[in-house]
Amino acid sequence: MMKKLLILIFIMSFSVSFSQESYYNDVDLLLTGAQLKDALAAKTAAAHTNILPYTSSSPDTWDAVKATDA
Repeated sequence: MMKKLLILIFIMSFSVSFSQESYYNDVDLLLTGAQLKDALAAKTAAAHTNILPYTSSSPDTWDAVKATDA
């Protein structure tokens, strides 16, 4: 039983460690520290395309804020 459990844990850890999504393909994951943080931040910022303008003349923004607050 213990041998089967160890094999299962090994297979699961192997599959999890190599199941990176294609979303991160253009990020160098060998970077460390602030360089990795900056690369991931740039990737995340580039992926956000739906930006709400926070002006008083934009009723959509205030409707969204009311809905998310509720």
